[in-house]
Amino acid sequence: MIPTEQVNLLRSFVQQCKKYPSLLHNPRISFYKEYLESLGATIPPAQTDNAANNAQAGQKDKSSSESELEFSDADVMEPEEEMSLPFGDESVELTEEMIVNCDVKQQKAMEAAKKGDYEQALKLYSEAICLNPLSTLLYGRRAWVLLNLKKPMTAIRDCTKAINLNPNAAIAYKYRGKAYRMLGRWEDAYYDLCNANNLDYNEECYQWLKEVEEYLEEGTFSGDVGKLSHVKNPPV
Repeated sequence: MIPTEQVNLLRSFVQQCKKYPSLLHNPRISFYKEYLESLGATIPPAQTDNAANNAQAGQKDKSSSESELEFSDADVMEPEEEMSLPFGDESVELTEEMIVNCDVKQQKAMEAAKKGDYEQALKLYSEAICLNPLSTLLYGRRAWVLLNLKKPMTAIRDCTKAINLNPNAAIAYKYRGKAYRMLGRWEDAYYDLCNANNLDYNEECYQWLKEVEEYLEEGTFSGDVGKLSHVKNPPV
């Protein structure tokens, strides 16, 4: 018997495919597309530039009472050169002193971030990670600081490290999804934000997901949905 949890996940995935057929052109699930085609299914072609333009034109004709998300080239940034940040030595056995010092560093980092001193927060989180290199929370929080410093590529690296340590780290999926959104990698952002909300629902993350969903649905980007980049976890 198939576990109920797996059935629910499959149902959710199929619903998303019905809503966004171009998801079936994602290289990560090419095996599923090939399986459907082997059964005689007809897969809709990836959305073209013309379709995207038509969708955008249709959006402009909607009633002004409807909410409309506006995206421009200014919303997407070019990938930055990744910063070289420490990950710490995972083989080191943690001592009580290291844990206490790590907590102190983390608290100071949070205080610095609240004041908008993200450079100092980055330094302190890095020191905390060196003291406790197995903390997915620290990697997630450092990623948040990196996003505020407009360093999405480096944030992705931290989040991927956290996910490698703990595949259920919702905070890592959340901020990696945000980083992908900053880079204009809409489909990657969609997958990560979905994962984050499935693991631990968060209102802010939900709003980011709705933003990405509407962007994909309206086709207001300049390009082909079917050619959107797929997730490639950078080495850590």
